[in-house]
Amino acid sequence: MNLICPDCGGSIWKIPPGAYFALFYYIAFVSVLAYAIFTWANQFATGTLVMGYTVLQPVTAATMTVVLLFLQAFPSCDKDGHRDPTEACLDPPGLG
Repeated sequence: MNLICPDCGGSIWKIPPGAYFALFYYIAFVSVLAYAIFTWANQFATGTLVMGYTVLQPVTAATMTVVLLFLQAFPSCDKDGHRDPTEACLDPPGLG
């Protein structure tokens, strides 16, 4: 399990305390709220508009990440090739 989660101390069910907020955010907003909005949108918008949002959402997220990094709202995880596991940071968008 160390290959999947080196911070978990050998147990895949141990969540590092620094990950609580990120896990809550992902569960509440990225999955639950996003699917609720898709369901609502399918009732009131055309399928083309809903699919357009689906395609543009990753582009919008990458753009917002670049803006947040440019405004230095969060530090970049990619600074000088060193990553501090205790520091909240954003990975810049990339191809790999």
